[in-house]
Amino acid sequence: RGLFIPDELEDLQRLLWRLAQGGGVMATAPSLPRYRSSQGLDLHALFITFCLDHGLQYLLYTYLQHHLTPRNCPPLSSQSLSESQPWFEMMVKIQEITRDLTPALIFQASLTSAQVLLPGSQASLSSLLLEGHSLLALAAVMFAPGGIDQRTVDPQLLKMALAPHSKLKAALFPTTPRGHGVSSDISIYHLLQSLHPLDPSRLFGWQTANTISSTTSELPHFSSPQLVQMFALVENLDFLYYLRHGRPSFAYATFLVQQLNNDCLALQNFHVASVTSAAVCFCELLGVCSLKLRVDVRAMNTVLNHWNSSYEASQEWTVPVQFCQLHSLDLSSVYPAHCAQDGHYIHFLLFVQLHSFPPQQVRKLAAGFGPALQAHLSLVFQDLHVRPQAQRAGDSGSEDPECLSTAKASGSGDQPRELFQVLLQSQDQGAPCRFLRRQSLLQRCPTLAGAEPLACLCVWVLTSVDDVTAGEATTHLIEPAQHTEWTLQDLSIIWKTLLGRGQVRPLLQGFQLFLKDCPLVLMLSMFDLCCDYRNFSEAKEKLLDFQRTLITLPLPWVEAQASVLLLTLLERCSSRYDLHHLLQLLADVDVLFKSNPDFRMLSQLSQLLQDSDLTLSPRLLQCTSPSVQQEEFQATVDALQARGRYTQARQVAELAGLPLLQEVNSFRSKPQWRRLETRVSFWKKCQEQLKEDGPQPGSAAQFFLSQAELLDTQERCLLLGLAAHWLSLLHPPPVQELQSLEERQWRSRVQLQLLTTSMERQSVFNLPGSNLGPDVDVYRALVEEFSFSHISALNTDNFLSTDGLPAPVGAGQQDPNVQSALTPEEREVLLLLVGQLLDQGSVHEASRVCRYFGLHHPDLWLVLRCRGLASGELRPQPGSLSLSMLSLPEDQVVLELQRLVDRCRHGATYCKQVLSLYRLSKQELQISFSQVSSEEPRSVLEALLQSEQPERFRKAQVFIRAQGLSPDCVAQLVCSAVTRSLLTPSPTSTPTTQELQTRLVFRPSEGRDSLIQLIRLCEDPNLVGARLMEELGTVSLRDLSCVELLIVAHDCFSLTCNMEGIVRVLQAARHLSHAHLAPGEHYSLLVRLLTGVGRYTEMTYVFDLLHQNHRFEMLLRKKVSSSLKTALLDYIKRCLPADSEKYNMVALCFSMRREIGENHEMAARTQLKMIESQPWDWCVRQATRCVRTAKLVSLQLHFLNQGSDVRVINLRPAELLNAVVLTVCCYQVFVVSEAYSYSPDWAEILHQKVVLKGDFVFLEELRRHRPLTSSLFEDVFKVKRLLSYCDDVYTRYRLAYQRSLNDVAENLLQDVKTSNYLNDRLSS
Repeated sequence: RGLFIPDELEDLQRLLWRLAQGGGVMATAPSLPRYRSSQGLDLHALFITFCLDHGLQYLLYTYLQHHLTPRNCPPLSSQSLSESQPWFEMMVKIQEITRDLTPALIFQASLTSAQVLLPGSQASLSSLLLEGHSLLALAAVMFAPGGIDQRTVDPQLLKMALAPHSKLKAALFPTTPRGHGVSSDISIYHLLQSLHPLDPSRLFGWQTANTISSTTSELPHFSSPQLVQMFALVENLDFLYYLRHGRPSFAYATFLVQQLNNDCLALQNFHVASVTSAAVCFCELLGVCSLKLRVDVRAMNTVLNHWNSSYEASQEWTVPVQFCQLHSLDLSSVYPAHCAQDGHYIHFLLFVQLHSFPPQQVRKLAAGFGPALQAHLSLVFQDLHVRPQAQRAGDSGSEDPECLSTAKASGSGDQPRELFQVLLQSQDQGAPCRFLRRQSLLQRCPTLAGAEPLACLCVWVLTSVDDVTAGEATTHLIEPAQHTEWTLQDLSIIWKTLLGRGQVRPLLQGFQLFLKDCPLVLMLSMFDLCCDYRNFSEAKEKLLDFQRTLITLPLPWVEAQASVLLLTLLERCSSRYDLHHLLQLLADVDVLFKSNPDFRMLSQLSQLLQDSDLTLSPRLLQCTSPSVQQEEFQATVDALQARGRYTQARQVAELAGLPLLQEVNSFRSKPQWRRLETRVSFWKKCQEQLKEDGPQPGSAAQFFLSQAELLDTQERCLLLGLAAHWLSLLHPPPVQELQSLEERQWRSRVQLQLLTTSMERQSVFNLPGSNLGPDVDVYRALVEEFSFSHISALNTDNFLSTDGLPAPVGAGQQDPNVQSALTPEEREVLLLLVGQLLDQGSVHEASRVCRYFGLHHPDLWLVLRCRGLASGELRPQPGSLSLSMLSLPEDQVVLELQRLVDRCRHGATYCKQVLSLYRLSKQELQISFSQVSSEEPRSVLEALLQSEQPERFRKAQVFIRAQGLSPDCVAQLVCSAVTRSLLTPSPTSTPTTQELQTRLVFRPSEGRDSLIQLIRLCEDPNLVGARLMEELGTVSLRDLSCVELLIVAHDCFSLTCNMEGIVRVLQAARHLSHAHLAPGEHYSLLVRLLTGVGRYTEMTYVFDLLHQNHRFEMLLRKKVSSSLKTALLDYIKRCLPADSEKYNMVALCFSMRREIGENHEMAARTQLKMIESQPWDWCVRQATRCVRTAKLVSLQLHFLNQGSDVRVINLRPAELLNAVVLTVCCYQVFVVSEAYSYSPDWAEILHQKVVLKGDFVFLEELRRHRPLTSSLFEDVFKVKRLLSYCDDVYTRYRLAYQRSLNDVAENLLQDVKTSNYLNDRLSS
C-alpha cells in the first residue's frame, strides 16, 4: 500500500527488502512513486547506484529494460557514471537500440561498445582509425547521421587506414568520376560459384543479372501451378477452416459462396413461422435479398390454407356443409378430418356440434385422433344423447336422421356436470350469460362466469375462493347469489372481504380478465408485490401509474377502493421492516386520499421509532379523527419519555404538533439544579435545541410559558423573554400578547429587585447581591440576548411620543400609585430600573414600561421631548431662550436640545445622539431628522461619507463616537465601500457610471490620502484588512480590482505594522502573480501590484517574471520613485550582471549618461578582443599540431633509415608505453608524447632503461630536461613494480604476502585469470 516507516526509507537495503515482499522493484505499479532520499535522489537513481557499486550488471540490465530509458531517468545520462563505468554507458546505449532502432542510436552504441571492448581507445571514429580498427570504424560510420557520404571522418585519415584494403579504398575513393568508370565484370553470382549449396548455374535464373544460369524460370512460390500439380495436397476448405486460422475475410467469402444458395430449410418448414422468419432475417443480415424466399414461402402457405384446421378455416367450410344439408347430402367431412389429423379436438367438437353432424359420422371421424384423444372423446360421447334433427330445429312433423343433442334422458332433473354439457345447454336458453353465471355459482366453476364485466367479475371471484370466504362476502345479499343482480356495492364488499383475508390473487386475475383497463389492477399488483414479493421499488412504480390515471380520469369509487386496499395493506404488514418500507413508499409517492391518514407523518414517526422497541399503534394506521391521532402521539411520547429517550420524544411531539415536552422533571431531581448557572445553561440548551429542530413558534412559546408558571421569579423573567422571542417569529406577531408578557416580566423584575434588596438589608454579612458572580453574569447575558427591546414589532414610533405618557403629580393627573397599583417601594424600584433602561438606550422599552404601570419618569419625559423637538413634533417652549439667542429657528431647536441634554440625568447619551443626528440632518445631509433617525447608524454614516464636503471624514469620526458604532461595524462599512468603488467602472465611460461615482464613499480619483483617512475611521485597521482579504474570493483573480484590494489590505496592515497581515498579503500576491497574472499575460497588473505594495525586496519575483517574459520595460513607463529606482539598479547588478542592454535601458530612463558610455566602451573592448583573438588562436593551434606531426614523421623516417622496426605513427593508446620504451634517446620520448598528447610514465621508463638496461645516458638527458624528484625514485625502485614482472603467479603471491603487500595479494586473489589457480594451490 505504499506505507513505510522512516527507518526503512533511510536505509536502502531495508527498503529494497520491504519492496521485495510486495512484488519487488520490477512491479508494474511501484509502491513508492514519489520517493526521495535525503540526497534528493529518487528510487530509480538509488537502485542504479546500488547495482553499480555492487557489480550487479545483469540485475541492472533487467531493471533498466523493465522500467527506464534516458528520457525518463536523468541518471542514465550522467557523464560521471559513463566515465567511471564505461560498460554502464554501453549497456544504456544497447538498450536504447532495442526501443528505438534508429541509425543515430546504433552509431552511438557502436562507438561506446568499441570504447569498452578496446581498452584505452576513445569513443570516436578517428581513434578507431588511428588504432588500426579500420573495418570496425567503417562499419560504425555506416550508421552515422548521413552515412558515409557526409564524411564524418577525415578523408585523408580514412584513406591511410584503408591502405591494406586496396579494393575497398578504390571503391570509396575512386580516381575517376562516379558513373564514368568501367563496369566490373564480376558479379555476386561469380562469387557464389564456390558455394555448392547455392549453385548460381541452377538457381536464381529469374534474375537478369545472373549470366551464369543456363535456365530461365520465375521465382518459386507456393501457388506455382507446376509445383501445385507435382506436390500439393488439394482440399476444399470451408469457412470453419478459415475461422480456425484467424482469417475472417476468407471465411466470410467462402460462407457466402457455399451457404447462401441453399434455402431448403426454410422451404421444408414453410408452415413454421419461426423458422421462415429466422431464415429471412439471416439472409437480410448477410446482405442478401430475401424476396425470392419470401415469395416461395407465401405461395406454399397460400396452398396450405385450403387444408388448414384453424377456426378461420372453419368459417370458410360452413358454406359447403350448409349446401350438403340443404340438398340432403352427406355432410362434408374435409374440415373435421383435418382437425382430427392435427389434433384440434375443440375445433372438431364445435364444428360437428354447430352443424349437427350425425353421431355415426362423428364417431368415424373421431377415429382420426390419437389414442389418448380418442379415449377422452369416447367418454364425452357416452354422456351425450341423440335426438332427431327436426326436433332441435322446431319441426316435429318429420323424422329426420339423428344428431348430437344436449338433452338428458327423460325424467332426469339433475344439472349437467360437464363443462361442455353446460356450454351446449346454454345455447338452448333464452339468456345464455345468466344461465352460465348461475351454473358457475352452483358448480363452483369460474370458467362459466359469462360475458357481462361487473357481474362476471363478481361471480368469477366468488367461485375462485373457498366456501367460507364466499359466504362471508355474500352475507349481505337478500336473495341467493345465483339470482342476484350484481352492483358496485356488492363488488366493494367482496373487495374488502378478500383483501382482509389476504386473497388478492383471485381479485387480480378477475380484474385482469374482465376489467383489464381498470386502474385498480395497478393497486392489486402493488398489493401483491408488497405482501408476497417484498418488491417495494416495483410496487412504487405501480402506485405512481395509478396516481397518474386518477389525475387524468377521476373515479370516486376507484379511489375509495384504493383507500381500502392501502389501509388493509398496512394492517397486514407482518413485520416492522415491511411496515416501515411501505410507509416510506407511500410518503415518497405522496398518496393523498380523502379518507386516508397522513402517510408522510406516519413514515416520519416510523423512522423515529426505528431504534426503540415501540411500534406504531394500529389506531394510527386507520382513518381516525385528529383527536384520536393526538392521543396516540401523546401516548407514544409518554412511552419514549418513560424509557429515557427524551430526544426522540421531543421529535415525535414536534412532528405531531403537540406542546413541547420538558425534561425538567428529570433535571430537578439532580443536586446541580439548585445552582442558577445550571438552570440557565439548561434553558439555553433548550433554546438551542428548539432552534435546531425548527418547531412551530407557537408550540415553542407555549413550552416556555408552561414552565414559567412553575419556576421562581428570577427564572420566570428569563422564560418570559424566551417565549416572547418565539411569539415574535409568528406572522403577523401578536402584539397584544407580547405586551402582556412584557408587563408580566417587569412585575417579576420589580419583585426580584425588592427581594434582593430585602435580603441584603436583613443579612449580617456583606452579600455580593445581584451584581457579582459568574451565575448572575450568565443569567444577565441570556436575559439581554432575548430582551423585549430586540422585538421590532413592539418598537413602534407611537412609544417615542409624549402623547399618553403619564404626567407628573400636580399636572391634573391622578396619583401614579393609584393608577398603577404599585406600592411606594415598587415605584422606587421601577424608577430605578427605567433609569437603567434609559442609560442603555432602550427608550422604546422604557416608554412602554411607564405606560404599562402609569409611571412618570422625568428623565424619560426629557428624552422623549428631545426627540420630539428634533423630529419637529414639538416646538421650543416660549421664554426658555433669551432674546439674544433668537436668530434662526434651527438655532432655537439646537439650543433647546442642548439644554435638555444638560438637564437629563438618565438617558443623556441618547439625547446627545439625537442632537448629533439633528445637526447632521440639517447641516450635512439636508434631510429630515425623522428620515435619518429611522435608518440604521451604518446607513447614516455611509450617507455622510458619500457627501462632497471636505471635512466629511472628521465629521464621520465624531458621528462614530457619538453613536457608539463598534469597530467591526465600521470595518464592514469601509470594506464594502472600498470593494464597491474598485468594482465600479471608470467615471469617464458613461453618464450612468459618473452618477455611480458620485454616490461612492471612496473615489479612487481622490488619491491615497482619502483612502488612508477612510481606513483610519476604524479604530482597528487590521479588521478592514482582514475583511478585504476575505473579499478576494468574490472577485476575478485576473482583474484590476483584485490587485487593488491586495494593495489596500497591505496599507491597512502597514498602518499598525501588523507583520502577520503583511506576510499574508505578500503570500497572496506571490500566488496571484505566478498562478494567474503571469500565465494570463496581465503584465500591467503585475507592475501595479509591485508598485502599489512597494515591497521590492520581498517581491523580486515580479522582476523575474517581467524579465522572463520580455516585459521589463513596463516598469519604466510610469513615473519611477526613488525606491523603485534603487530596487531596479540593485536587481540588475545582482541578477543580470551581463545584460548590458537592460542596463542601458534603465540607465537611459534615469538619465545616467556616463554609465551608458562606460558600458558601451567596455562592450566594445570585449568585442575587439574576441575579433582579434579568435582566428589567430585557431591558426596557432593548427600550426602547433602540424609541427608536432612533422617531428613525429621525421622521427619515424629516422628509425627507418637506421633499419629499426620501431613504429611511432598511428599508435593506439595501449601501444604508446611500449613505443616510448623502445626509443633510444630521451628527446624521442618527448616527440612521441607531444604528438599524441600523452603523459609518459617516467617511473616505468626509467625502470626499463636505467635499472634493467643500465642506460645512464638516458638518465642524464632526462635530468637536463626535467627535475628528478624523490617520489620518482621511489616509484622506480618499488618492489610492487618488480613483482609485476614475475611470471610465476604463486611466487608473486608468496613474496607479496611475506612483505605485507596486501593490496597486491588481494588483487591476485580477485583477478579472474589468477584466482582459480591460487585457490587450488593454497588449498593443497
